[in-house]
Amino acid sequence: MTRARDKYKDMQKDFYNKESANMRGIDHKFHSGNPNYWNILLPPEGTGSVLDFGCGTGRSVGHLLELGYDAEGCDISSENIDYCRGEYPVKFYVTDGVSLNGVPSNKYDLVVSTITLQHICVYEIRLAILKDIFRVLKKGGRLSFQMGYGNGHPNSVGYYDNHYEAEGTNGGEDVEILDYKNLVKDLEQIGFENIQHKIRDSFEDSHPKWIFIKCGKP
Repeated sequence: MTRARDKYKDMQKDFYNKESANMRGIDHKFHSGNPNYWNILLPPEGTGSVLDFGCGTGRSVGHLLELGYDAEGCDISSENIDYCRGEYPVKFYVTDGVSLNGVPSNKYDLVVSTITLQHICVYEIRLAILKDIFRVLKKGGRLSFQMGYGNGHPNSVGYYDNHYEAEGTNGGEDVEILDYKNLVKDLEQIGFENIQHKIRDSFEDSHPKWIFIKCGKP
């Protein structure tokens, strides 16, 4: 299992390191125009410490800083993080693809993530990442994230599948959620509470719908 896990995370690292040059200056910037990111995922006050999980080349981190948040980011791609460190004077972390290694515990008021977790088609890895997000949140901290929802993405596997043999990512091989209760069950078992969800049309994406989840750490 360790060998399969390492092969999968190395595939993702290689993909995003190679894609980093194309993402710079672009990085799906049109997604920042999606009001659901900011109306659903973020509280209105614009204060507190925030970590963007899967920050890419810093699109959301830059927007969060403009909104007044004390924002930082983490990403599997060292190329992306090198770029971010040259663009924004805040802390960035290179993660290992299966955890938030290097990110301090109990540090953040909020962790956000968009168009990231849906690209991880290995259930065991997603669950481990959600557990580690719980670790880095402060007591009373919140997690807000988005994933693809519904049947219809041409290259998706089931929620509980461990598709370690995937040869692609970033839409090449995704996960689809057909029942939000499966995700809620996992979050409750990790320890999250006050779990809320909203389902909306997807935004420039092959998933038919998107699900937005907000929950808190006691």
